[in-house]
Amino acid sequence: AEQMLLRMGFDVVAVEGGRQALSFVASPGAARPRLVLLDLTMPGMSGEETFSALRRLDRGLPIVLSSGFSEQEAVRRFAGDAPEGFVQKPYRYDALLDHVRGALESQEPPVGARP
Repeated sequence: AEQMLLRMGFDVVAVEGGRQALSFVASPGAARPRLVLLDLTMPGMSGEETFSALRRLDRGLPIVLSSGFSEQEAVRRFAGDAPEGFVQKPYRYDALLDHVRGALESQEPPVGARP
């Protein structure tokens, strides 16, 4: 996924797990990430735990889930607080690009909107 996103022209910061992701997002002075691609299965902290903690840190941060599980099975775990997208593993270039773009576009203000 990291290599695909780099080829798509995105700046990517890859971390090894949920705790590192939380540290990165919460670190003072760090640039706010525009999106998180979050796997459900990670070392040390589950995807569900990381998702909840990221939402508490930054409610507006778009999160795209990634899993080898089906989308229905994966998203069901987040009842009431759906992620902005879901990408099935193994990654397909076009699907990854579509979900990342869709999640980013859903967070951008409409053209002509006031900040």
